[in-house]
Amino acid sequence: MCFFSHLPDLAGAERSLLDLVTHLIEDHGVRCTVVVPGDGPLIPLLEAAGAGVLHTEYGWWCDVELVPKAEARRRMDESVARLYEQIIPAVRKLDLDVICTQTIVIPYGALAATKLGKPHIWNLREHGEAMGFKFFWPFDEVSAFIRDRSDFVYGANARLCEQIIPSLRPEEHDVLSPAIDVPSEIPDTRGNSSPFGVDGFHLAEFATIAPMKRLDVAINAVGDLTRRGRSVELLIAGDQLPDYVAELDQLIHCSGLEDRVHLEGFMEDVFPAMAAADAVVISAPVHALGRTAVEGMLLGKPVVYPLGTGFDDYLEDGITGLGYAARDPHAMADRIDLLIRSPGLGRELGLRAQVAARATFTRDGFAGKFYCRALALRDRPVKRRTATVPSLLRYRS
Repeated sequence: MCFFSHLPDLAGAERSLLDLVTHLIEDHGVRCTVVVPGDGPLIPLLEAAGAGVLHTEYGWWCDVELVPKAEARRRMDESVARLYEQIIPAVRKLDLDVICTQTIVIPYGALAATKLGKPHIWNLREHGEAMGFKFFWPFDEVSAFIRDRSDFVYGANARLCEQIIPSLRPEEHDVLSPAIDVPSEIPDTRGNSSPFGVDGFHLAEFATIAPMKRLDVAINAVGDLTRRGRSVELLIAGDQLPDYVAELDQLIHCSGLEDRVHLEGFMEDVFPAMAAADAVVISAPVHALGRTAVEGMLLGKPVVYPLGTGFDDYLEDGITGLGYAARDPHAMADRIDLLIRSPGLGRELGLRAQVAARATFTRDGFAGKFYCRALALRDRPVKRRTATVPSLLRYRS
């Protein structure tokens, strides 16, 4: 199998890709190759798992801001040219059975599969426009392209495929829930090595520090709790966009929370800091899955999460987690305050969440499910590619 990644980093989609490839190799003996744009921490971990890696450079077919058409065309011309001149010849030599695209923000796996006549699985990990991405042409064209250039589509939650590609038939898509390996031993971070600096109730959020993550919600919730007389501390860790970090720093300073909120960089291993927290919080109002929530569940931590998102598929408010009205810091603060006032509740939620996560997020339901689907696709005729190719992708396609 060959997988196309949109980043060389270790955010949620890339971690799920690493887990999928690792489990396919370990459990099913699959020979895996991953095409990765640029250099980053994902690459050595893929290689350590036994996967081959092809390096290239390609951009997304969208951006977080509107891009002028001429600039969009330049980006796509360069990316698609590299695909056809460098990557497809290398991929052709691998004698592949199946190609997979592990994101909505790049089309290159689909183009390679079409060119090579191979089955293609599209694994949707993001909501697309709902997450603020600005695609280079109308989204109905993007949706049609994904549909017609895929032999099967997986979504990270039960509604994602239907929302992005409403014309898919039920037999053409399914949910693919990740299996996450939690270390059997997690370093003790109490004392001088603790990520937290003051006594009280400790909160942790792990996310890219970017506007779409709405981390101001958690910060304002800490301010609300502080005004209530609660001793709370929040750790936010992830890759940082400097302009947004500056905005959050200003919010922290103006709220007088310098000793209560800490912005840290990316953590390759989040488990020690997560284990030291009393609860995991999620601020972003749009999530396809929310990997850190699952990690928190597996560690037996109570998770405070926004209702009406992908979390609803596997977290039950008041049973395995505490939901709040998305984008409402006061509502988040109320749920955290409930945990502070009822210590036993957090332990009960965490234990029930751990049992639920272990039953839901399994290797058989992840790599095993994917493997069976890939075998079925390998042994049947490849779907005819009938979609009109958007103008920015017509380079030799």
